[in-house]
Amino acid sequence: MTTADLFLHILWPLAIASTLFLYWRIKPLPLPVTEGPIDTSPDVLPDPSLQERMWFDLGERIDRLCTLELSPESQKQQLFEQLSSLPPVMTLWAGFTNKEGAIDPFYVYDETEPGFLTEHYGVRHAAAIDEAENPTEYAFVSAQPHLFSNALEAPMDTAWQKRLRYAPLVSVLSIPLFSPDRARPEGIVTLYTDTACMDNDILTYLTNLLNRFMAFSHQNALYHRVLAQYNTVHSASRFYAQLINAAPIRICWKNSDLVYLGGNLSFAKDVRLGKPDALKGKTDHDLFGAEEARLFEMSDRKVLEHGTELLNRIEKQGEMWRLSSRAPLSDPNGRIVGVVIAYIDYTFQYRAQNYHETTEQRFRSLLDQMPTVAIQGFDEQRHINYWNRQSEALYGYSAEEALGRKIDELILPRSQQNHFAAGIAAWLNHNDAMGAEEHTVLARSGISIPVQSARILLDRATENPQFYAIDIDLSLQKAAESKLKQLADYDALTMLPNRHHLNYHLQSLITRAQRAEKQFAIFFIDLDNFKYINDTFGHNYGDKLLVQAARRLQHVLRESDYIARFGGDEFIVTVEYGEDHFVTSHIAQKMISVLQEGFNIKEQELYVGASIGITLFPENSSALDVLLKQADAAMYKAKRGGKNQFTYFTAEMTEEIERQLTMENALRQTFQDDKITFFYQPQVDLHTGVIVSCEALVRWYDEENSAYIPPITFLPIVEKAHLMQTLTQRAFEHAVRLLDQWRRLRLALIRIDVNVPAEQLANKEILTYVVHLLETYNIDPVFIGIEITEGQLIDLDTEAAKSVLGAFSDLGIHISIDDFGTGYSSLSYLSRLTIDTVKIDKSFVQEYESSQNQALIRSIIAMAHELGYQVVAEGVELPEQADALKKYRCDKVQGNHFYLPKHAEAMTRELTLNLHRHRKNLTK
Repeated sequence: MTTADLFLHILWPLAIASTLFLYWRIKPLPLPVTEGPIDTSPDVLPDPSLQERMWFDLGERIDRLCTLELSPESQKQQLFEQLSSLPPVMTLWAGFTNKEGAIDPFYVYDETEPGFLTEHYGVRHAAAIDEAENPTEYAFVSAQPHLFSNALEAPMDTAWQKRLRYAPLVSVLSIPLFSPDRARPEGIVTLYTDTACMDNDILTYLTNLLNRFMAFSHQNALYHRVLAQYNTVHSASRFYAQLINAAPIRICWKNSDLVYLGGNLSFAKDVRLGKPDALKGKTDHDLFGAEEARLFEMSDRKVLEHGTELLNRIEKQGEMWRLSSRAPLSDPNGRIVGVVIAYIDYTFQYRAQNYHETTEQRFRSLLDQMPTVAIQGFDEQRHINYWNRQSEALYGYSAEEALGRKIDELILPRSQQNHFAAGIAAWLNHNDAMGAEEHTVLARSGISIPVQSARILLDRATENPQFYAIDIDLSLQKAAESKLKQLADYDALTMLPNRHHLNYHLQSLITRAQRAEKQFAIFFIDLDNFKYINDTFGHNYGDKLLVQAARRLQHVLRESDYIARFGGDEFIVTVEYGEDHFVTSHIAQKMISVLQEGFNIKEQELYVGASIGITLFPENSSALDVLLKQADAAMYKAKRGGKNQFTYFTAEMTEEIERQLTMENALRQTFQDDKITFFYQPQVDLHTGVIVSCEALVRWYDEENSAYIPPITFLPIVEKAHLMQTLTQRAFEHAVRLLDQWRRLRLALIRIDVNVPAEQLANKEILTYVVHLLETYNIDPVFIGIEITEGQLIDLDTEAAKSVLGAFSDLGIHISIDDFGTGYSSLSYLSRLTIDTVKIDKSFVQEYESSQNQALIRSIIAMAHELGYQVVAEGVELPEQADALKKYRCDKVQGNHFYLPKHAEAMTRELTLNLHRHRKNLTK
């Protein structure tokens, strides 16, 4: 007897038996549940009740199951069938870990009507214990069994619990399943019962029983796998030589050094050796040309290094083209020790393929873009006789398990089986073909899979007609459609309806209210002090606060009420009421009260309030856009009145809204007609008096009143109308076109600085737009600058600011911080940003007589120079101010004392004069 025989027949069974004996003698460690301690010492409890005898009878059946000669998968299948057969069990869900550590469903049993409790039920890969959405996640993440005697009291405010309210279930138990050598669970089973029939003693017994079964399943699987390998190898050796030499395919095999160990007769003749024995000891360099040998060895080494197959490769061998496949050879321990190659003469096909190269390439491209297809073949009795690899992957049944079974009973829901059988009969008897359709099939795990299915009938007129079903998995497509729908209608953070869904709801609500002559109120809710929390603690805290705030608002609303996230920290609520709108005041006060309570976020107690504006339909208006503006106006009045209160819209607010609407419409028309204008205020070198740069200032000319409207009046309207991005893009476009004009006039170019709102620096869209403009007009980026106010910097996350501002700086674009000294930026914050210039706010310059302001100006200039920044002083209107700034070593100044803002033509003329002055100074 060889060593291998000794191991397989004697030592290995002995090792398995010893391991099983030791495992059954040692009981599992006690595993706690949520409701009281468990004594795990007894396997059989004294004086069992009727319910206890039922569970112990289950244990005896499972113990007998371990003695059957079944595969581990079949044993587990029968295990869960035994569990689900007990009278108290109405729902059972079981799953096992995959390679990524997530849980894949294995068995689902659901008697509840309409049977939706286990739909999309399972364990998420990254769920933490405090984020568990169902008992299965709770038990799996904690690696402990958990019992909820009253399932409705489980600490989970999730969709699972909402579904549970409609199911006749009482208690739920989740038990992690462990393998003998792993500390973490490899699976989990969850049982729901319609009575509170489980106590801690029974749970202990059931937990130990299931994990003993898992241990046996692992050991038994290992034994049968080794034994099957042994039988396969020894059975194959009896007819190996005859089979391989009779095959018309060329076959050969090599060791890990790529030396031939053998081959069949066809291959030996191909390489002109005549006999297979002559192959031994040869290499590809002995049999083929140098280039062919090198290419063959490269392919062989890929198989050896990666342990994967290389299938259907077209290779050149002398004058012949061959279609070859390679696979790794492994020893009994699973180590790769060589490679086997099989190929056929593909010369004729290759030449035909080469002749039709263009058509073939298009066909290949089409095949490459097609989704993976599962194909099943079956006869007129619907018995499966073909089952491709994708069918195995899609449905979870191997070909061996599927062949011979009826296709409708295997993968179709019960509700579809009679319809399918009738369709097959009608096709055979009346030639009434079954058309392609989209329907649902069932995988082995119990999961429903949407597919697009087509059927083909071959040999209908013969005694053996053949049917083929071609299924395309639509799961990803359906998931994407569902995700897109969710993204389109729901806010990703709070999961509330978003603005898109809100518009649809309001339009529908107005239509219904008009038909039924009903009244409703719109609440515009804005959180007070939310910006402070974002600025102080960061956006992560702010996001968590928004989620909690949304849940609190939902809890105080009635089922008929509606809430949506309007954007940022703003929410919209609609409330329908009868003759008296007193209920709206009551609801508004409840919302204010719940938002006043502290929010515990990451061990921080945070406080916000709410300002609420309310408008009534149809009392105030019947137009959707007007109602929203009315509620918005009422909210701002509540905020101005001291915050943390609600205000109803009144007629007195109408005039202000109409004024804003008129201005907004006029602004939109101005933007549409491209009549927005820009003036440019020069920045002067304080020591030479030469213009070195200028700032672009937006102006809106009111043609009706023949006057310019101040920016402070119309810029808030621009922001509310969501036109700020358009305005910024126009500013850059006018600046770059003006630079292009100056270059064509052969003027010396100076830098033009454009004001950019902080929120536009949160993404790279404006950066992309500026780069496109500069490339289109071929303008050097050094002649463009951006200005952002110091107060706006706090709206940017530090890393985001560094990234976006750094990207501008890397292009050579000049970065200036405007209104310096009035914001909240610390010196350490500024030192981490990529900036070039700080602009001293005009409030310091215009009150320069103050000794305190003088000290601040000197400190800002000294600090900026120390950090390597240039300094520009704004608002210089008097010669005394200019003299003082020159004495303080300020670099540049901007103000009416030197130049008023000029339109583009005037700025061009001024640059021409500036050029002459500069040349004149050089000649002195």
